[in-house]
Order: sequence, then structure tokens, then C-alpha cells
Amino acid sequence: MLGRVTDKILTPWFGRNWHTPIAKHMWPFMISASIVYATIWKIESSAQNKPPYDTDPRNPRAIANMKHKEGHH
Repeated sequence: MLGRVTDKILTPWFGRNWHTPIAKHMWPFMISASIVYATIWKIESSAQNKPPYDTDPRNPRAIANMKHKEGHH
């Protein structure tokens, strides 16, 4: 079913179908890219909450962090 749908969508653009198994050969790169993305995201969000950067106005979370700290006084 999916093959017929992609045939109708992609054939007018590319002229013919190319049955190339992309995911079969690219899965290690897709997995490693998602691991690298998740790791960088965790490092970045933990670094944004550290003391020298938690009150920096360039930090997107700075306003929320300052309001949170002011509310507990």
C-alpha cells in the first residue's frame, strides 16, 4: 500500500521509482545522530542552569529562573 502511495507522489517529480534501501544502510548513522543530539541537548540544558549562566539575560531560561528564585523569598 505504501509503495503505491509513494509511486503516485514521487514518480511525477523524479520520472521513475528508484527502489533503493536507504534506511537499511543508513541505520547506524541515524542511531548515532540521535544519540549525539540527545547528549548535546542534555549537556546544554544542564549548563543553562549553572550559576554563572542562570541569570544571564541571553539565556532563554534566565527570566523563568529569576522569577522562580524571587518567588521563594
